[in-house]
Amino acid sequence: MRTRLSLRMTSKRPSCSRGLLVFILSGSYAVLASAVDSLVDLLSQGVLAVAEYQAATYDQRFPIGRTRMAELSVLACAAIMFVSTSLVIRESIGALWNGFHGNIPVLTVDSWLFAVLGSATAGKLCLYVYCVTLRKNPIMVALSEDHLNDVQSNVAAIIGAAVASSFPRFWYVDPIVALVFSLIIIKSWIGICWEQGQKMVGLGAPGELIEQVNTVTQEHHTAMQLDRVTAYHHGSNMVVEVEVLLPADMSVRESHDIALALQHKIEALDTVERAYVHVDYARRSLEEHKVERNLKLGERDVMKPLPEALETLGSALLGTSPTAAGDDGGLAGRAASSGGGAAEGLQHSRSGNATAEAPTGPQR
Repeated sequence: MRTRLSLRMTSKRPSCSRGLLVFILSGSYAVLASAVDSLVDLLSQGVLAVAEYQAATYDQRFPIGRTRMAELSVLACAAIMFVSTSLVIRESIGALWNGFHGNIPVLTVDSWLFAVLGSATAGKLCLYVYCVTLRKNPIMVALSEDHLNDVQSNVAAIIGAAVASSFPRFWYVDPIVALVFSLIIIKSWIGICWEQGQKMVGLGAPGELIEQVNTVTQEHHTAMQLDRVTAYHHGSNMVVEVEVLLPADMSVRESHDIALALQHKIEALDTVERAYVHVDYARRSLEEHKVERNLKLGERDVMKPLPEALETLGSALLGTSPTAAGDDGGLAGRAASSGGGAAEGLQHSRSGNATAEAPTGPQR
């Protein structure tokens, strides 16, 4: 609700039209940079509004939702901003070239033009402060960055136009201000793209969330032991994978109910979008998923099945032959059916690249 309200309050149509009018009347390239910034923001808000609507609407083609639409929309806005800002840079360089070759641009700036830009700047500053309070939402991050860019662009436009119009011999200040400000905008959006891109790829969750999950899990049930926590970004929200130990003689019904209740507790934490709870009866040192397993083995093809050499080694540690388990699912299945083996395992609690290890229990 607050996001939709912010989108309505942040309409760029008035500021865009004001900026274009001021540019037409004054001929200031710094004002042009500000007007183009507002025009692009107007297009970007349409993209953000569509993304928010789609993320909040169920579509059977996307069974787990479309929560990462916000990150994609931010990247789309950045692409629009890069293209438009590049055009302003080209115009500014052209003005400098023509000016230094005798065709000096003439600016016509009156006090009422500064009043228009000043009032727009004050309004954008208020909207920026409001959106900062909602920065947990990636759409609000983009909007707050837009408002900050607007404030900076308007201030730069006022300074550039004032200097160039008051001191004609410093005519080049106006296109230089437009050029520098355009480069600043590009730099800020590169930072946003990098941050959102890392989250989409699966950046590890912050340590504070790991501690929260550890606490919730350890206090959940007296018969439960925490084995491993893996948490990572799924867009702006987190996916948490928890591996826990329950007694081997516990019924499936009881262990399922305990695990499901823990899943709901973890998903109730802020920023956690989805939680997976895997129940085992013994600790395992071997990675259960092929991607992590192959990455740690140095395999370039992370989608390869369990390497034969590693499978043979695991079988030797467990005292079984590579084919003894038949179709039980390879080493993981044999370890489960054999009761865990006799080798020492490792307990992991990790997020991203952070890993804590302590000797404990059998492995598979």
